[in-house]
Amino acid sequence: MAYALYHPLLAVCISLASCLTGCQFSLSFVSVTSILNAPETPELQALTIWKSTFKRGFYCCPPQAFLATGLFLLNALLTKIFSDPASVEHKSAWPLVVGALLAIALVPFTLTWIEPIEKLLLNRYHHLSQESGQIEKDRLHGDGAAAKDSEQSRELMKRWISLNYTRTTFGAMTLLWAWLVCW
Repeated sequence: MAYALYHPLLAVCISLASCLTGCQFSLSFVSVTSILNAPETPELQALTIWKSTFKRGFYCCPPQAFLATGLFLLNALLTKIFSDPASVEHKSAWPLVVGALLAIALVPFTLTWIEPIEKLLLNRYHHLSQESGQIEKDRLHGDGAAAKDSEQSRELMKRWISLNYTRTTFGAMTLLWAWLVCW
């Protein structure tokens, strides 16, 4: 039989993976998509809303991934220490290690693929914040550069959304793995 904390720790890991999946999905499907669905929104305002959403996701999602990873690894260690390998209901620690790897995989994915886009969007936000008066003058005088830059920001947000949907799959895979293989 599995040691006493096996299923409670695994239930917490499943809950964290569920929350992580929901948070990531809502960032793409609800928050950032709503910005893009309002094309009349000025670029600076759209980037301000995106930045607010980005910060909330930054403080919500990675801690869940790290906590789930830590709990998967703790559960694997305790399983290795306290499980009786001769038992018919013996649980192996290796599926838990795989669960930890799935949970933490969104971090290198984020650093490799999503962070460069986030940097571009944040740089654009800071540039517009400092130059907001000049941009308004350009728009009033019909300068097409402002509209072109706005379209570039929206394209970056679209790319960010599609990559974030991919990032959502890490939480979903962790959830399914923990539920179907580890439980």
